[in-house]
Amino acid sequence: MRAGSELTGITGLKQGADYTVSGSTVTLSPAYLAGLPVGTTQLDFGFRGDRLDDVHATTVNGAAVSYTFTGTGVDWITATGPDQGLADIYVDGKLVRRIDTRSAVRATQQTVAGIAGLTNRQHTVKVVKVSGEVMRTDVLRYTVR
Repeated sequence: MRAGSELTGITGLKQGADYTVSGSTVTLSPAYLAGLPVGTTQLDFGFRGDRLDDVHATTVNGAAVSYTFTGTGVDWITATGPDQGLADIYVDGKLVRRIDTRSAVRATQQTVAGIAGLTNRQHTVKVVKVSGEVMRTDVLRYTVR
């Protein structure tokens, strides 16, 4: 199940006229359905994906991703979902916070952690999987000032 905000469209249909979206539910309009011929119809749903359609994941608690950068802040941008859990964020070896990446439906490109106010120098950010079936990592974006 995905969040309705992830839907980019249904090929050949117009949102508002042919279908509506409420939460994670897509409802086809009676007028659209009435115009279909008897039989089978294929609908192609498009969803927003992870950045560059490339995401990395682990299922092992204790597994980590780290990145060294020079700057004043860093954001962890990733998907959230019902199969995900807790992750610990470290900066320069110190635990900064624990993040819950669980959500009722899968949602991509979510900024789940933002750390600002760092001294403008080299830092290492590390994200460690604590719980859940999977931890996904899409983008570590740092700020240069």
